[in-house]
Amino acid sequence: MATLRQINRRIRSIQTTAKTTRAMSLVAGSKMRRAQQMALSHRPYADQLRWLLADVVESLQSAATEEGEALHPLLARREVRSHGLVLITSDRGLCGGLNTNLLRLAGSYLTSQPDTKLVCVGRKGYDFFRRTRTEIIGQFTRLGDYPSYDDVRPISRLVMDAYTSGEVDTVAVVFPRFVNTVLQRPESLELLPATPPEEAAVKAVEYIYEPGAAQVLSTLMPRYVEIQVYRAALEQESVLEAPAVFVLVAVYERTAGKYGPSRARRYVDLEAGHAAQNLLLQAVALDLGGVPLGAFEDAAVQRVLSLPADHRLLYLIPVGHPR
Repeated sequence: MATLRQINRRIRSIQTTAKTTRAMSLVAGSKMRRAQQMALSHRPYADQLRWLLADVVESLQSAATEEGEALHPLLARREVRSHGLVLITSDRGLCGGLNTNLLRLAGSYLTSQPDTKLVCVGRKGYDFFRRTRTEIIGQFTRLGDYPSYDDVRPISRLVMDAYTSGEVDTVAVVFPRFVNTVLQRPESLELLPATPPEEAAVKAVEYIYEPGAAQVLSTLMPRYVEIQVYRAALEQESVLEAPAVFVLVAVYERTAGKYGPSRARRYVDLEAGHAAQNLLLQAVALDLGGVPLGAFEDAAVQRVLSLPADHRLLYLIPVGHPR
């Protein structure tokens, strides 16, 4: 039986661990809220700019045809011989299925369009498609936790140069659209040539431009591309800063069928310990912190996660930003 001193020491240890995990969660939560606010506040501007440009282009089509003027090079439509794809992923892991879902969507795009040239924003996407020998014409990493507009402009310039030079005939962007902390939906947006949203009922409105349509579009079109790429980069960052708790569970019966019931628990516990150690080492490599927890209410966690009855809880490992 434990002595009073041992019980008090255990209580203090648990309280210290709780303070540490609480601090990591608060720091990560603060960063997450800031990133989410940047993404959500920028989204209406990017959406309205897309609708505005679509309406302006629609109204200019007839005037350009009558006067024989060419619209802006970024609006040129031509036979599609080569596709361009901007893939936005994270530089690090430990963010659930975010990168996996993005890579799956990009992979399906490349399967349907094998002539695609790739621009990778983020190390995870670059590392994956480099091994598949996909043609990569640009790589951008380490944009930071809160990328600025100037940080993203080199990506936009590369895309615009590739389109105007004829290297690619169409450009799309694959990025995670932030819904909430739990749900991030991978989306594909056609960037060039500029097209109205599918649900838009565009009505041609006659505009009078001073000094002229070409001068207006020469300023508006580059800004449109930069804003859409910047918006996609912000959507991705809003997810990466979320605090995470990794839950390690075991089903001993599965291992018992191969090794027998006497050794099943030993082997499973060994594997769980190694998995937790690797996770903590990866967290340190990413300048994050993690704390393994073994003191928790099993029934409450089982109920919150809706785990089956044969799943045994082993570890809870909160991961976040250390102070």
